[in-house]
Amino acid sequence: MPTVDEQYDMVEAGRFQVEGGIEGIRAYASSLGLKNIEFVQGLFQDTLPPLLATGVKFGLAHVDADIYSACKYAQDTVWPSLVKGAYITYDDPLDSTNMGAMQALEEMIVERDIRTEQMFPHPVLRAHL
Repeated sequence: MPTVDEQYDMVEAGRFQVEGGIEGIRAYASSLGLKNIEFVQGLFQDTLPPLLATGVKFGLAHVDADIYSACKYAQDTVWPSLVKGAYITYDDPLDSTNMGAMQALEEMIVERDIRTEQMFPHPVLRAHL
């Protein structure tokens, strides 16, 4: 977890850890037979630009970030690479400790004049309709 904005975020920098790390996540996906997933470790601003530079397009973007800066960056950066009708969904805005994620989601809805298709258990929106 990078440095957070205390105006929006209630989590602490450096807090996020996954048991087994990235290799544990890869092993779990493999145990489920999932072969069409690529796990990329790092901050969005470090890992997303090289991926987008390849010209990749998405039908689904799942923004799983607890803090405002990460959600805002991810949604704004991936938006141009979403195909018409693509889904963008969020993992954290409904958690009471992740108000920064909710702030970023609200800004996206207002700025792009889009509607949610679902709010619970995770917000889901459609792109470019």
